[in-house]
Amino acid sequence: ERFIESIREVLDNNGTVLIPAFAVGRAQEILCTLCKYEVDAPIYLDGMARQASVIIENWREEHLKDPEFYKFSLGRVKKITGARMRKRVVKEPCVIVSPAGMLKGGAAVSYMERIMENPNSAVFFVSFQIPGSPGWKVLKEGIFTSTRKTGKVKARVEWFDFSSHCGRNELLKAISLTGSSTAVIIVHAEEEEGENFAEYLRDKLGREVYFPVSGDELVF
Repeated sequence: ERFIESIREVLDNNGTVLIPAFAVGRAQEILCTLCKYEVDAPIYLDGMARQASVIIENWREEHLKDPEFYKFSLGRVKKITGARMRKRVVKEPCVIVSPAGMLKGGAAVSYMERIMENPNSAVFFVSFQIPGSPGWKVLKEGIFTSTRKTGKVKARVEWFDFSSHCGRNELLKAISLTGSSTAVIIVHAEEEEGENFAEYLRDKLGREVYFPVSGDELVF
């Protein structure tokens, strides 16, 4: 609700809302959220999220909790068709959902370059920002850097926690559903957190656990 309220504040001020979002999963979740709360403004979808959304729609009956609402939400969205349309839409009050979620590339970068100096517009992050990534620098330093442009961000900047990762309890439940001889490989974790979780699995569950670093070779 805070996310939607912030979007409406920007739109009421004739601004553009850029939502950098991962192409698979997060972008679609945001689109459904915008439609659920009936955001009364054009909603645009760009980048790889366009193709991913269509693929998900083709399999919605098998994999989505509310396939009909997803179909409705996707029908409500306008897909960006090219560079000329990108230049046009940022001149109107609207919401743009586009990868990359950390502003590392994709169409989101071109939008950011156009709205970053407009105090009426906003960039709302809905995904974790890896330290050192362009999105992280916008949040922490207020500076955006791309291959074409570097400068202070005058647009409104906020981060909203839309995490879709399993928590500790869900991870333990998933592991408990496997056989006691099943090895566990931990990836995508901070070093201290990963080591602590690995130690817990070894000591409490008696599991064989690997927490490899880049270049390690695992043999089974």
